[in-house]
Amino acid sequence: MTSYWFNSASHIFRRNFVLITKTPDNLAIVQLNRPPVNALSLDFMTKIKHTFIELNEDKSIEGIILGSFSEKIFSSGLDLHEIQQVENVKKIAAEFTSMSSTLYGSISKPFAVAISGHAPAGGTVLAMCADYRVVTPNAYLGLNEARLGIVVPSWLSLMYQNLIGQRQSELALMLGTLFNSKYALKLGLVDEIVEDKDEAIRKCTEIVRRLIKEPEKEARELSKILSRKNVLLEMKLDRNGETMASFFKRDKVQSSIKSYLKTLKK
Repeated sequence: MTSYWFNSASHIFRRNFVLITKTPDNLAIVQLNRPPVNALSLDFMTKIKHTFIELNEDKSIEGIILGSFSEKIFSSGLDLHEIQQVENVKKIAAEFTSMSSTLYGSISKPFAVAISGHAPAGGTVLAMCADYRVVTPNAYLGLNEARLGIVVPSWLSLMYQNLIGQRQSELALMLGTLFNSKYALKLGLVDEIVEDKDEAIRKCTEIVRRLIKEPEKEARELSKILSRKNVLLEMKLDRNGETMASFFKRDKVQSSIKSYLKTLKK
């Protein structure tokens, strides 16, 4: 099925697990494509980070839209199979922090996300990095790491708090709550709900074009940096991801991950 944003004038580029469409009006649509659930492996996170860096530096690109090739899942978050390899958790946590810091603090071009399907944990983090979030009705979002015994780093707690408020974020982090699309909209975790994936991408393109045309570029970029300053400072303090890595290594967390992965096989 051909989507409205794809036509003969579009240019398609494929990388490992990432599909990039450059549209005739100078937008880049980045689709995550690591089946079955777009789990964020170490290599996948590196690919996402470098894709955004290159698109941000590409003078022919004016705005970026992030989405998923799947209509049912945006991203399941960090690859739990990789986290079971304890010797690699430092690298995984550091790269997750680096990717998040890049998408949240280093992308000066307008950036919207089309969340087609579920986006728990790291999937929610990817979405929170964007300037605008559009979701389909069938999605669940939230930082549910506490269910596995993991405490999120302070920068991620602040990022969550900036969107949904101090009390709601505190309670949600303690309980590991996942929100459906309607409640996520009510809280401010997302900005809009639309019918399906194609409509989400269409709405994202509208917002990105508006951000390109209406505000003065320097004012837009500076406003974004200042509003995110507290989170970016915390990211710098935990640039190596030591907080997350310390929890990943715990026997209790490893046991919880193992049990959870077993339930997925049933």
